Amino acid sequence: MKRTFAFICFFLCLNIVQADTFEIKGNPIITDRFTADPAALVVGDTVYLYVGHDEAKEGEMFNIKEWLCYGTIPYIEQTKAGITVPPKTAEEVAQIKNPYADRPSEVGILGKKTYMFEATPSKPKSLGDDDFSTPAGFDTRKFGVEYGEIKTITYFSTTTENDRKATIILPPNFDESKKYPVLYLLHGIGGNEREWLGGNPNEVINNLVTEGKTKEMLVVIPNIRARHKDAGETEGFSPARFREFDNSLNDMRDDLMPYIEKNYPVLSGRDNRAVAGLSMGGRSALHVGINFIDLFAYIGAFTPAPGVLPGPRGEGLFTKETLTLPREYSGNKENRRNTINTLIMITKGSTDGVVGNNPTDYSNALKENEIEHIYTITEGGHDFNVWKVDLYNFAKRIFQ
Repeated sequence: MKRTFAFICFFLCLNIVQADTFEIKGNPIITDRFTADPAALVVGDTVYLYVGHDEAKEGEMFNIKEWLCYGTIPYIEQTKAGITVPPKTAEEVAQIKNPYADRPSEVGILGKKTYMFEATPSKPKSLGDDDFSTPAGFDTRKFGVEYGEIKTITYFSTTTENDRKATIILPPNFDESKKYPVLYLLHGIGGNEREWLGGNPNEVINNLVTEGKTKEMLVVIPNIRARHKDAGETEGFSPARFREFDNSLNDMRDDLMPYIEKNYPVLSGRDNRAVAGLSMGGRSALHVGINFIDLFAYIGAFTPAPGVLPGPRGEGLFTKETLTLPREYSGNKENRRNTINTLIMITKGSTDGVVGNNPTDYSNALKENEIEHIYTITEGGHDFNVWKVDLYNFAKRIFQ
């Protein structure tokens, strides 16, 4: 009975004229609610799912107060659909968050219209060749090469409850009428939003752009030590300090990424987002990238710090079993190397005495879980001589 009613309502909804609405933050998601049987519509490679929010009590057949519309994960693009739902205030909708939404600042249900999320396929990714060498001068300024403007931005973080800063490297000849992919570049345990500038990312990336080896991109370097009001001190390698870095996952999802997507002309979809970091930032890149795998297709962990897996410093962000990817992001088992749509790169310094064998352990866990990825050993220790090389090799493999 419910299933029949769901499909009847679905087809009736298709003929409703669109009504005016407005944008709000926060996303509905089918969790923590009892829902009626879904009605699905398949259009090409996209599945649209209409679900009734059923609040029926004992003895009632159904009591559907609203209809929600979802699109197949991954790679959500926002389009509008004229589907009637009962009035719902912005305040009510804003309380519902979907951590897996692709455009977290632009979706919701209001008045007599809902937003529709349209899925687009993610492209297969090549892991590239086995050449991880770098040419002379790859990280220096060259005659005839244009470099981007470096800016400091300020955004309000609901996570830390204060204004926070991030560094932005704009593409050369930045054009607001164009749209660009975004690389989020994460610092180490003692750094901040300025640390990566010591690794010459402007030069490394834009030398590659000039040679046609990577695409123009927006580079965002946040402060990933997300403590309350950015105040107070914690011991360098204490669990409390690690938790501050782990909290950056919330700051990126809820605050920084919405700010970037609202204020800069960036391409949507996971194929146009990458996250990478050095040391503690490499640990955070795995944390962010895997938890938000529907938002990021490229993950770079350069000599990642301890704590991704359980060890002396605590439980770990993952276990050996959970350091993996869902099947839809890791390729077909029968032909995985040619069908993967997520590129993960883990590096280790040949003489790195700081993070020890942790990068190798992380790579081995991915191997055990049959996740194709790049693991490479870079000549050197735990410093920018290694991380610049790693950035070069990562940057030329992203945004394929």
